[in-house]
Amino acid sequence: MEKNIKYIENIFFDAHSMYADAIFRYCYFKVGDREVAKDITQDVFVKIWEFLVKGENIENMKAYLYKVAHNAVIDFWRKSKSIPDSNLSPLVFENAEASEKTELQAEYSVFLSMLKKISEEDRDLIVMRYVEDMTPGEIAQVLGVRENTISVRITRAVSRLRDIADGNK
Repeated sequence: MEKNIKYIENIFFDAHSMYADAIFRYCYFKVGDREVAKDITQDVFVKIWEFLVKGENIENMKAYLYKVAHNAVIDFWRKSKSIPDSNLSPLVFENAEASEKTELQAEYSVFLSMLKKISEEDRDLIVMRYVEDMTPGEIAQVLGVRENTISVRITRAVSRLRDIADGNK
């Protein structure tokens, strides 16, 4: 049993070190509150730990973590009984130089304003694909649909975003 626990601990700690920051960003992007995002991220990893301790196997850890995080965010909004008009909030550019922060925040502001003009489904796809750098296969696992369907939806979402960008020029 000791060897099994060590194996589980290794899987868990590897997943945490590789994905905790990304899961936090995803949650923060969706809820717009740093403390709530921290709590949700912690809950996600508690669920992963419990799942692993039960002896369950996770084939694609990244996709599974995002699926758990996605469901946790949905649960959060259901419990709060109000979803804001825009649950997008600026990321903090903590690692950027002072001179870069203003430019990055300005670009991010334009990006957010364009994202607000597309559906939440399109927005989620674009964030998962291009902000969180998930593959269409991983997104398909998170959302429970076929990979081909995700690829088509991403292409259409990007096209709609381009149309908005072209209108802003």
